[in-house]
Amino acid sequence: MLINTREKREAWLENRAASSNADELKKSWSKLWHIQLTALKPETKRTGSPSPSHPIWIPPPVNWAKINVDAGVARSGEHGVVAAVARSASGVYLGGSAVLITGISNPEVLEALAVREGLSLAQDLLLTRVRLASDCLSVVNALKEENWGSYSQILQEIKRTSRDLEEVNFVHENRLSNKEPHDLGKLVLGWPVGRYVWLSSPPVGVCIPRLMTV
Repeated sequence: MLINTREKREAWLENRAASSNADELKKSWSKLWHIQLTALKPETKRTGSPSPSHPIWIPPPVNWAKINVDAGVARSGEHGVVAAVARSASGVYLGGSAVLITGISNPEVLEALAVREGLSLAQDLLLTRVRLASDCLSVVNALKEENWGSYSQILQEIKRTSRDLEEVNFVHENRLSNKEPHDLGKLVLGWPVGRYVWLSSPPVGVCIPRLMTV
């Protein structure tokens, strides 16, 4: 029953009160009070956790460089890509690289190749102390435990290259902290097979700022 005007509502309430017993009146007033409280309650919107406008970059120790690496596979499955982005401890962009590879689509093998590419970038930049971060826990654990597995040759090459630097440590980070090499890899997936390096400025077409807020 829809009652449009205030006068009609009041008349309806008077008639209702006259024809109802005490229990019915109590129930009616309880319902009306609940409706009134609901109407006065401010509307709230559910919102999820705010997503940061930039990835949550984790700085290395002072006087160290940080290289984040990642790998991916093209939708066709015909190409793989590995990418690396280097920054100083204060968040300054040092360089980036990406390699588009044909014939390899195993994600874990590509993640190991991404670590190797990170060390290649460190050599290009003449870095001596490097913290190398990957979001692939199995590869990081394999390097720490020397559990070589099915891609032992790649891991052994990584270990040999690491000895050419003063200090290197391998750490696992989540994907949100590892967004830059992920985006860089996506950028080059449609490019010709080969290695690409950006030593002075970030590549055009991907959101990699010159300075990351620490």
